[in-house]
Amino acid sequence: MTKVKFPTFSYPKARQSDAKETFHHKHEIDNKFDWMENPDSNETIKFCNDQNQITDDFLKLYPRREFLKTTFEKANNYEKYGTPSRNSEETNHFYFWHNSGLQNQFVFYQADKDNATVAESREFLNLNTMDPEGTTSLLSSKFSPNGQLWAYALSKSGSDWTTVHFKNTNSFEDDPDKLERVKYSCLEWSKDNAGVFYNSYPDQEGKVDGTETTKAASQRLYYHKMGTDQSQDILIAEYPDEPEWMLEAEVSTCGLYLWASEKAVNEPINTFTVR
Repeated sequence: MTKVKFPTFSYPKARQSDAKETFHHKHEIDNKFDWMENPDSNETIKFCNDQNQITDDFLKLYPRREFLKTTFEKANNYEKYGTPSRNSEETNHFYFWHNSGLQNQFVFYQADKDNATVAESREFLNLNTMDPEGTTSLLSSKFSPNGQLWAYALSKSGSDWTTVHFKNTNSFEDDPDKLERVKYSCLEWSKDNAGVFYNSYPDQEGKVDGTETTKAASQRLYYHKMGTDQSQDILIAEYPDEPEWMLEAEVSTCGLYLWASEKAVNEPINTFTVR
């Protein structure tokens, strides 16, 4: 194999400031690179671009790069099926995920039997056509008890922030309802199919696209009634004295009660009556 001579480079110099930070009211430490905490500043952007340029120049000269790319694609280029499942006892529809080989995202199909092929099924959700770049993904979803509506949370560019949409399982059309500023959320339908319980950070300051450096705190649990604006959603629970709590909600089998628990330890916090 021919020996490749990689280019020499000088790693971009990171400016050091005189900034200091105090922890626990008494421990002072140097924070010389505090300017990097602002990812949108011109200085931080230039520093990252300079690093990327060094990496790109280095990898372009690697002689087996194309071989590895071709080999990885060949190894992954095969048809993949997910396990079919029925969305509700009240419908005759089955759903499954499918990837033809190298699609960025799996496609969600609706079928009339549990062993249907793609050719025998209907394309229910295809994120590849919604976002050709392949950076939009599904983080969570839940069918309504009667199977008529599907709540699904979409994330962009790997962000934990999602937008919840609602799709009609008969017409395949998206409902006008939409939930924003949703993060680390449950999606729990009320038994009457009238709406969903979900989690949100409505007071988050600045950006909510995954590039923010501020910490999300004081998650709230809401109930959204279908056909209403998100601004009208009912606040079910909040715990301002516990800003790091993330809530999980579950409707009882009888549909009369809602249990709220803290996700990290799964301990019950409160029980609410569903009206």
